[in-house]
Amino acid sequence: MKVTCTLCKRRVKVKPGIPYNCKCGNVLDPFPSGKYGQRFREYDFPSVREIGDRFFDGSTLEERIEILQFLMDMSHDHNSRKLALLASIEILRHFKDTNYIEIAWGVVREWPRDFTVRYMLANCLDLSENRCDHLEALKQRMIGTSIHCHYKRKKGELTDEKYREIMKRHIKKLYEEKNFLMGLTEHSCDKVEAIHRTQVELTGELTYHIRSLEKVWIGAGIGPRIHRVPKKKCIVDTNALSNRDSTKLMTDPDVEFMAPLDVLIELSNWGRIDRLPFELENVRIVEVEMKIPREVNEMFSNRKGKEPSLTDKKVATLAIQERADAIISDDRDLWDTGLPYKIEKNYGVRMEVVRPNELERWLRKNI
Repeated sequence: MKVTCTLCKRRVKVKPGIPYNCKCGNVLDPFPSGKYGQRFREYDFPSVREIGDRFFDGSTLEERIEILQFLMDMSHDHNSRKLALLASIEILRHFKDTNYIEIAWGVVREWPRDFTVRYMLANCLDLSENRCDHLEALKQRMIGTSIHCHYKRKKGELTDEKYREIMKRHIKKLYEEKNFLMGLTEHSCDKVEAIHRTQVELTGELTYHIRSLEKVWIGAGIGPRIHRVPKKKCIVDTNALSNRDSTKLMTDPDVEFMAPLDVLIELSNWGRIDRLPFELENVRIVEVEMKIPREVNEMFSNRKGKEPSLTDKKVATLAIQERADAIISDDRDLWDTGLPYKIEKNYGVRMEVVRPNELERWLRKNI
């Protein structure tokens, strides 16, 4: 292909991907779109990071525009659209106020069983200034780890050594995320910190082309998220999320399932993260902002014979805070203490405590 030297303006013939020394001393290395197109079709994931690095590390304006157009073109190809979308996110998230999070959500909806896209979404969410997005990021990393283990097990590659390796990375990520959520660190991980440090305002000659790239999901055939208003709200605790009778029903679009952050932390410490229920993705993680009321602090089951855990108290408090229709739990602290009567009497919130094996019947009756 022929390119123009940026220094002496000579037109010279070069092979994409092979650096060429111009007579003026300038090194020409045009973007090899054909090579990257083939790598995208072969699902060569390192090419995503390479495209991002090439875009930001000394590319000319002309080459940057060429890369952006290449990603738009590749998004129309069924076999290359996945990596084209991931590479687009890799570039867009370095510019403030672009829609990389929405595109990342679209990629997860299209390929929900791919752990790499879950991790990509988590990294994008951690760039948000909305704390709720950071709660979701922790959840997405947990789901990603569970899928990763399932993928390795299916291929017969989940050896004890491989499982320990995955868990080591998982625990490190959770430790970083939890430190961030507790306000101990400014960023959830080094990568997020590096992107934050280099994020720039979208100005100048690239603006039009970046705005065009924000529509890359349209060419890939991915629609925007549809937000449906639920008819009922249910708060779930840790054992409800560990019970197949209830988790299999958490896909009902007419019900908003929620859990406090404490439940997610308990699940994150679960020794068998590879068994994490995939339906966790349908549960919204919410922070408890309301002070734990006296009725909840004093709840006590004589048959259980001990004070409820802080997580149980947070579940009950969140139910009051969100004026939920039900708490899904098999814990005596929540269904054997007269809690629903006290909540209705003192807060005007009528709710039930539904045991996991009774959730299906409750849904049939109330939806």
